[in-house]
Amino acid sequence: MLGALWANSAEAQATTDLAKRLDQIGYNMGRGPSCGEFGFKVHGENIGAMAGEVIADARGKGFSEDLAVSRLTNARDRATREVDQEMEQMTAFDMSDEALFAENTRRGVGKIVKSCRAIAKDPVTRVLVEDPPVSNEDLVRELSDEMLAPAGLASWQTPYIRAGGDMIRAVNYCAKYLTRPQSDAYVAELYAPTRFPPAVRGKAVAYFDQVKQRARRNSANSSFDAAECKGVVARNAEALKAAR
Repeated sequence: MLGALWANSAEAQATTDLAKRLDQIGYNMGRGPSCGEFGFKVHGENIGAMAGEVIADARGKGFSEDLAVSRLTNARDRATREVDQEMEQMTAFDMSDEALFAENTRRGVGKIVKSCRAIAKDPVTRVLVEDPPVSNEDLVRELSDEMLAPAGLASWQTPYIRAGGDMIRAVNYCAKYLTRPQSDAYVAELYAPTRFPPAVRGKAVAYFDQVKQRARRNSANSSFDAAECKGVVARNAEALKAAR
């Protein structure tokens, strides 16, 4: 009698463990596709074969096919909704507090990168997501910088680079009150070949060009008159000089 009780207990525990494992695999299946946007190579073509093997293995351990499919599907759908919510939280955060916005972005990216790394190291789901030879820290910094750069909040964007973006924005908003040589003179130092270290120069120039394009598109909506533009450009020129 005691032996039968132990056998039943072991069988119940094995069933519980298998159910949890199916949930984890399904969860990884749901989060895996998003990893392609966060520095991981995704092999979506492997998902059908992997799921088939998992279901066959579960059947061999006493699970019905319907139950195995149900657990995988429910966990996958839950994970997909979770990723969608995380992405919404990162993009909808109030940018009025820049430091908090940057912190929120890096924290959100860090959570997703950590999850993707776990999927890539899982002995079953690693066929879906390839483990990159880059540390989580480097991935989070690189990916966060890509998201934060348009707002001037990337880790490489010094006060001088941000002031440079403001200067470019000012001369393009006020272009109709400046001659071309005047506009060029205000921003010439930003494009000097030796102004930034090689590792930063390409990023800085790309950022300045993006600011210029946005400012030109929005300049038609500018309400600055000549006097106001004179003040705006002068203030930004002083700020750029002070940030050197």
